Amino acid sequence: MKGLPDVDIGGMGIDISPVNPDVLYIIMEAAEGKSGVYRSLNRGESWDKMSDHHEIGQYYNEICCDPKNADKIYSVETISQVSADAWKTWHELGNKERHSDDHALWIDPHNTLHLLIGGDGGIYETFDACATWDLKQNLPVTQFYRVFTDNSLPFYHVYGDTQDNNSMSGPSRTISWDGIVGSDWIFTNFGDGFWSAVDPENPNIIYAESQYGGMARFDRQSTEAVSIRPGSLPGRIEAAARGARRR
Repeated sequence: MKGLPDVDIGGMGIDISPVNPDVLYIIMEAAEGKSGVYRSLNRGESWDKMSDHHEIGQYYNEICCDPKNADKIYSVETISQVSADAWKTWHELGNKERHSDDHALWIDPHNTLHLLIGGDGGIYETFDACATWDLKQNLPVTQFYRVFTDNSLPFYHVYGDTQDNNSMSGPSRTISWDGIVGSDWIFTNFGDGFWSAVDPENPNIIYAESQYGGMARFDRQSTEAVSIRPGSLPGRIEAAARGARRR
């Protein structure tokens, strides 16, 4: 499409203005310094680059258009940003007493001072355009990336990897009158959880991954956790490993 970079493109997000469906925005990660925010005024037939601003495409590069102002857009990212001039300039959303790493945003179509934002710290609500936030503390939820099970008997264990809240494991069933409680769950690794795997013959041995290539072997019986992060790898293998971590 005319105006978009003709290079390798990574993670990107797109949104259509509710005010004017002819107006589209794309935020993208691209090679050769072509990353940024692009706008179309003709339903995607042609594009203009508005800014170099972008985020890493790992799980960001998401944008939301304001429901009342076609020139106002939000970038949902580590510390979310907002622009009122089609992203030529921008500033951070209010982050007072609020966790960073945002992933979802809702803007009230009838009152744009009212927003909900969800991220690593939970769900927050503002009624004053992000100056102050109310954390919804009564939601017993966790953001699991992936879920696994082992071969334990009589009840298998469930393993989950969570955003910013470690890798963990808990029983699938229990003989306790209280049912499964929070203290039945254990941490198998810290940080951002990504993948877990369990020894198929010894369910006490658990392997859990974290961000940037972190890896640990956890022994359920001794509760010992040992880092087994791969060391320096030769040549092309090392370069491939670095690339995988970036992706």
